[in-house]
Amino acid sequence: MTWKIEKNVTDSTTFLLSGRIDSDQLRDLKAAIRGGRTNTVIDLSEVTLVDRDVIKFLAELELAGVLLVHCPAYIREWISKVQEVG
Repeated sequence: MTWKIEKNVTDSTTFLLSGRIDSDQLRDLKAAIRGGRTNTVIDLSEVTLVDRDVIKFLAELELAGVLLVHCPAYIREWISKVQEVG
């Protein structure tokens, strides 16, 4: 996984994630997101594959108010199912 962090003048931080993301990378991703500003956006347009732990993490982020943009359909569907189960 790679990511690019973009900060703008409106106190928001966008994380552009790309490639495959698995649970081994979650600790680093969580730390990066914690270091972001108030409004966090996760751009998933370049993500190719994720595992179950990543889906749970993304679902929790979304419920906490993080905006997920350009989310591939299969990831969106999986997140929705995880959020339904609670």
